[in-house]
Amino acid sequence: MQTRVKIARICGLVAGAMLFATVCLAADITSPGFTADDLFTSTRIWTVHLTIRPDQWKAMQPIHADRRAQQRAHPERAARNGYLASQGVDFPNGHADIDIEGKVFRDVGVRFKGNGTFLNAVRDSSYSHVSPGERVPYKVHLNEFVKGQKLAGKITTLDFRNNITDATAMNEVLGYRLYRDAGVPASRTTYARLFLTIPGQVDNRVLGVYTISEDVGGPYLEERFGDGKGALLKPFDRESFALFRYRGENWADYVPSLDPKDPPTPEDRKQIIDFCRLMSNGSDAELAQRLGSFIDLDEVSRFMAVTVWLSDGDSMMDDGQNFYAWLDPKTRKLRFMPWDLDHTFGQFPQHLNQRQRETRPILPPWYRSNKFLERLFKVPAFREPYLARLREFSGTLFDPQRLAKQVDELIPRLRPAIAEQGRAAKDDSLDRFDKASAGRSIELREFGSGDIVPIKTFAIHRATFVKEQLARMGK
Repeated sequence: MQTRVKIARICGLVAGAMLFATVCLAADITSPGFTADDLFTSTRIWTVHLTIRPDQWKAMQPIHADRRAQQRAHPERAARNGYLASQGVDFPNGHADIDIEGKVFRDVGVRFKGNGTFLNAVRDSSYSHVSPGERVPYKVHLNEFVKGQKLAGKITTLDFRNNITDATAMNEVLGYRLYRDAGVPASRTTYARLFLTIPGQVDNRVLGVYTISEDVGGPYLEERFGDGKGALLKPFDRESFALFRYRGENWADYVPSLDPKDPPTPEDRKQIIDFCRLMSNGSDAELAQRLGSFIDLDEVSRFMAVTVWLSDGDSMMDDGQNFYAWLDPKTRKLRFMPWDLDHTFGQFPQHLNQRQRETRPILPPWYRSNKFLERLFKVPAFREPYLARLREFSGTLFDPQRLAKQVDELIPRLRPAIAEQGRAAKDDSLDRFDKASAGRSIELREFGSGDIVPIKTFAIHRATFVKEQLARMGK
């Protein structure tokens, strides 16, 4: 069996090399000088093989956990957040080997991940069983069981995003790029053709085109800010209105909603609780006076300008999620960073229809009660630079022709891999890719109703609407 698997893998590598010969070659991933910049490039589609033993595949299957019991047992640790987690669904780790273009890591940790991207990939309505051929998202921890395993000298976690709701597979890549271009710290990305082997079940199975997004953690923060310390939070509030709500002086009461990635220092806890108290209980005058002591107003205004223009309903605006907040240990101020951008460019269909997403107001941009944003947008020291950034970016970064060019640059790089994905799944992946990347509407195949307008067409409609709103506001 192992010999047959090796032969199949070699054949896959040879076919992949021939199929993607026109893609620019990146640095050799096995060389000592390979860096994170070499990995995170949109000019390369990496060939990645996951090998998981049958017993480990079984161990990875979703379980239904008792969240209250977990909270009682570990009051300093938040449960995995998001919709599925709120329903008690958890994803256990399994053991696996991973081969990335010949760079092999043995005995890594692997688990399923995601919420909507997981739901849309599995057929089991109880979400308790994943079949080997289902294109679910994965999270891989290189040093989970073998300490010290790293890629490019620093990377220990790889997020494989399945693009199941994005026919172009471009929302994550171009969404993060837009944030970075706007001066917001945001993850780098790259692409992978992901293959799965479970000996005795599937050999070298093509899963499809995945986006790998850079994990937000200590190495990410240290590279950008020179310091990987400071409290890193991943806030979540399903109803949005309770983001950064004051919950008293007991830190354990904040853990479920703020989801600290590591236990914060006493000083960081106090700063965060004081911020929550100000946002919840401070008068308008006090908030206006003190807000700049708690958040980086310039960075947060840039973050919100991009988030609002992208009309991303699966964000802090409507669903109270999918962002990180980091307390910079040098400035003692919170910075916001985006996460999970598969529904950017107005493609989150749960709350608003397509026309409403394209014409989401810039003041106020939320569609239902969001006390945190309501208070934030009242403060002139935030609102004025936010509008200034919208005006600036509307003449530069948000130009529809600029975004269309970025789409066109990715089409020839992605199309062969999308075709391979469609052949393996026996579906219409390539047809949907061709239509969406050309700017033509495609049928919605997830929760919600109506068609999805892809990046090129959305950018035209959104840019026109935002400019009209800004013009009515004057200078």
